[in-house]
Parts: sequence; C-alpha cells; structure tokens
Amino acid sequence: MFFKNKNLYKIDLFILISLVLIILIGLLNLYSATLSLKRNFMLSQSIATILGFILMFILIAVNIQFLKRLYLPIYIISIALLILVLIIGTGDSVGARSWIKLGPISFQPSEFVKLGMIICLATVIENNSAKLNEPKTLIKVLIFAFIPVGLVLMQPDFGTAFVFILVIGSMLFVAGISLRLVVYTLITAIASLPVFILACLLIKRIES
Repeated sequence: MFFKNKNLYKIDLFILISLVLIILIGLLNLYSATLSLKRNFMLSQSIATILGFILMFILIAVNIQFLKRLYLPIYIISIALLILVLIIGTGDSVGARSWIKLGPISFQPSEFVKLGMIICLATVIENNSAKLNEPKTLIKVLIFAFIPVGLVLMQPDFGTAFVFILVIGSMLFVAGISLRLVVYTLITAIASLPVFILACLLIKRIES
C-alpha cells in the first residue's frame, strides 16, 4: 500500500507543538522585519509553510517500504534536477545559481534533493549494512552519496553542500560505521574540498 495511516498516530505531539511554535515565532519576526517593505513576504512565506505542513503529513503517511523500492528512480531524478540547475539555473550575480524558474514558479531543487537523498542513502546503507565497514563497499556508498554534493558545490552553494555532508555523516554514524573509517573519510573529504572549491571558482569565472 502507498499510504500507511498508522504512522499518523505515532507523531510526537511535543515535537509537533514545538515545531509549530518555532514557525510562528519565525513568521512574527518576518512580519516585523518586512513591515515597511512593499513586497508581501508574509503571504509567500505563509503559503510555503502551509504547503510544507501538507507535504510533511503526506510523507509521514507514506509507506516507507514503497519509497525504498523507488530509491533508484528518486536518485536519478535528483541528479537530473541538479544537472538541470547547472544548465538553466538562476540566482544572484554574486551567489549560487541554485534556482530553476518555470514561468511564475521558482524553486530550489536542492531542497527536494535533500529529502530524496535521505531516502536513497538510507536504502543503500540498509542494503549494504553487513559489509558497510569494508573499504570497497564504503567507497561505493560514499560515491553514491557524494555525487549530488559535488553537483551542489558546482552551483556553487557551499552552505547546502555542508548540510548534505552533515546528513551523510550522521546517517553513516547511526548505521554503525567504524570510527577509524570515519577519520579516514573526514581527512579525505577535507583534503578534497580545496579541489572542489577551485573547480567551482574556475567554472564560475569561465561562465562570467
């Protein structure tokens, strides 16, 4: 079944109420900060908040086993969206080209990819859990996980890429990855970061 309604009854009310209060405080701060501006930020943010809650409840109700079977199509679509950003993406002249504009609609694909990557990586980690601490298996998992990170860095959107890395690291830690391998992975990632940054700066200079 696509939906598993029992999940809706397992929602932690304390977390839900805390989330609602934090969002309300954020909306009040936005209202006070943009009161003198002509653009109606409150309307767009309120609509986005409502849509976010609707999507949240839909995802909670979805049968996770159904999503796990679709992890490969989800991954392919995620990669395709990030590549599309590099081709037709828009953004500030001094910032990342991380938005896609389709007529009156603009969206940031990396925000959707975050969710998709959690589903995909969780499935890959589960499928390889018995051999996760073997270097060969770990390298395959890391390549799978860091391809979207590399594409995000090419935008370049370092903040979003850092969030991706934190999520990947957290998931691997919870999965029981060897601390020795974690140290080696961190050293490799840190050593590779200047290369990614240099490549992103060169691409940006070529485009300008």
